[in-house]
Amino acid sequence: MSCTLNSAKGALGSWTKASSRSSSSRALSCSSSATTKTTDLNVKVEPAPRKNRPTSTPLLMVQGWACCSEDWGAVPKLLASAGNRPVITFDPRGYGHSPSFSSTAGPESALEVLVDEVLEAADIADVRKMHVFGISFGGMAAQRLATRFLQAEEKDAAAKAAGRSYAQAWLHSLGVLTSRASADEEASKLTLSSLVLCSTTPGGSVAAPPPDGFLETFDGWSAGDHSDKVHIAEAFVRQAVSPEFAKNYRGQLHKAAKRFVACRREAAAIESQAEAVGSFNGEPDLEVLKRSSIPTLVLHGDSDVVFPPGNAERIASLLGPSRSKLEIVKASGHLIYMQQPKEFVRIVSEFLDDAEQKQRS
Repeated sequence: MSCTLNSAKGALGSWTKASSRSSSSRALSCSSSATTKTTDLNVKVEPAPRKNRPTSTPLLMVQGWACCSEDWGAVPKLLASAGNRPVITFDPRGYGHSPSFSSTAGPESALEVLVDEVLEAADIADVRKMHVFGISFGGMAAQRLATRFLQAEEKDAAAKAAGRSYAQAWLHSLGVLTSRASADEEASKLTLSSLVLCSTTPGGSVAAPPPDGFLETFDGWSAGDHSDKVHIAEAFVRQAVSPEFAKNYRGQLHKAAKRFVACRREAAAIESQAEAVGSFNGEPDLEVLKRSSIPTLVLHGDSDVVFPPGNAERIASLLGPSRSKLEIVKASGHLIYMQQPKEFVRIVSEFLDDAEQKQRS
């Protein structure tokens, strides 16, 4: 059973916790099908299954363009079981059971919104130390998130003399921390244990772009009926798997497309994210990440046509061998977790376990 946290700040170790954040009272519900509508994100936590063993550091997973938490399928449960760690997923605004998406100006605005939502999801789940996994557009958000944390850390030492660190002020301005006292207490607890950048791109002029027309896949989404949307979703999923998989598993792709349509996806959110994907340049983020000690797994399928594997090689090259580990999964397209779920879970779990082991030693 997974726990759905709606407008709730739930402690991962005890499944109930009162919160004094902001102006709303916050309650926790554990349910496999909770659909309470609130102003906060719809956040789900797959708990660590073995209570008689030490619980590993939580993993927060960030979905890609046009995707919601339901699209992970059984993956959160598999990862929770493999590492005995809580796995947190969420619906971005405009998707699933989260509130509607509010359009903002600027082509990269949807990326910054998603980064803010990652922090919000962590706050709702009451997480202050976590691994972050981002796939595709979620991988771009993970790069930007790391930059925010690292730049805050770098400025923190110089700002402490003023009585309040840059990191504390930044988190306070986002609404993640709501008082001077809580800012001073909580900012020091925020830690990125590792990053997994999956099926993503460094962006910029050197990156291999998506195929022509890919970012226009959902152009008819808002006006289409159910049948039209299934057709659009099937075209989207077909591009996200290897050509061989698309040819041999047509029935499975059709079922995946029908599940895709069953989850709410607002056209405004899809369009805004598409603009952000098209304008993304993560090389400055990677230059910052290179200066850190955060272990980073760069994971990619060898048959990815959305972001060809050369993008993963470029990310790994920018970070350098001492800062990153590159894993290319054979016979897999963009959605590695869909095509190769066992291999996907093994690679990610082993990396997270190894990162924690090194941090303890």
